[in-house]
Amino acid sequence: MLTASHPTAGNALLASYAATALGQSGPHDGSRLNLTVDERYRLQLRSLSDGRIQVRSRLCELPEAGPARDELLRSMGALACGRIQGAGAACVVDASERAFWLSQTAAASSTQEVDELVGDFVNELAFWGQVLSRQ
Repeated sequence: MLTASHPTAGNALLASYAATALGQSGPHDGSRLNLTVDERYRLQLRSLSDGRIQVRSRLCELPEAGPARDELLRSMGALACGRIQGAGAACVVDASERAFWLSQTAAASSTQEVDELVGDFVNELAFWGQVLSRQ
């Protein structure tokens, strides 16, 4: 689903990606696209004001304050630091400190580049899903 925002090249690119790659229609000035890949991975794509595309997905909620939360933050933080350079996607805590998200921002100038970004992101998302299943 696309929602309207300020028109940018990224908005047009997301609308084109939705129409051609996904068969969805939406306004050409839409800045957001929500999609599900492989009936499992829920992604949000967003056009940024500088024309880049951000893709993100919520990994999990954080436990309430206490030892379990502290340990999860330590272990996920250490792994995130080790992976960020090679993966391109970052495991981050949201501003409200309630959940881990996987986020990646990249320049894209074609629907094929957006599709490649989504594919690479889903591969990294699968990795983090496996990590969390062992926590």
